[in-house]
Amino acid sequence: MENVLFEGEAVIRIHRDLEYALIALAHLSRVRGLVSSRELASSTGLPEARLRKILQRLGRAGVLRAVQGAHGGYVLERSLSELTIGEVARALDERVILPCGRDGCEVPEFCVMRPGVIDLVSLLEQHVYSLPLSRFIGGAYEFAR
Repeated sequence: MENVLFEGEAVIRIHRDLEYALIALAHLSRVRGLVSSRELASSTGLPEARLRKILQRLGRAGVLRAVQGAHGGYVLERSLSELTIGEVARALDERVILPCGRDGCEVPEFCVMRPGVIDLVSLLEQHVYSLPLSRFIGGAYEFAR
C-alpha cells in the first residue's frame, strides 16, 4: 500500500496511487502529444485499470488535459517545474507526511511530544507540498521496459 521514500525510520511515505501518478507524470513530461492510458501503462509497467482511474482524477484536478475519442489521451497541462507534489497529492486525496499517532505509536494519549511533532509535520508538509515535481521526481525513472 505504501512505499517508504527514505530507508530507516521514515517520515515520508508514498501511497501507491501517488507513486503511480508520479511515474505517469514523469513519463508524460518526456513525450510530445497525447498518450493513451493503454500506451502509458505499457511503457511504464503500471496496471492499466488503476492508472486510468488515477489519470482521470489528475484530469479533473487540472494537472492533466484529457482528450476523448479514438485518438485521445492525456497530456500535461504544465511542466513538472510548474506542478507541485502538493497539487498531485491533493488531486488523489493522499497525504505524503503521515499524521502523528499513526503506525506504531504505543501510548498516544500520554505523548509529551505530540504538539511539537504536529508542528513539525505541518512545517514539513508545507515544504514538501510546495516542491516542484521536477525537483521531487528528478531523473530517477527510465521507461524502456
